[in-house]
Amino acid sequence: MNLISTLACLAPFFAGAIKDYSGSFTWAFLIIAVPVLVVLAATLMMKPPSQKMNFHSVEAE
Repeated sequence: MNLISTLACLAPFFAGAIKDYSGSFTWAFLIIAVPVLVVLAATLMMKPPSQKMNFHSVEAE
């Protein structure tokens, strides 16, 4: 199991705790949105892998 899904399973607990403390889910949703936006920005900056050309000498038959 990766770190993201491990932390994601704790999100409902922390969202409930934030709601109990502040009286609203607004801060919980904003806090959860931050990593989503960071991953979105990182994904948009990614480039596809470059393909390396294999130059093998072709032997005459």
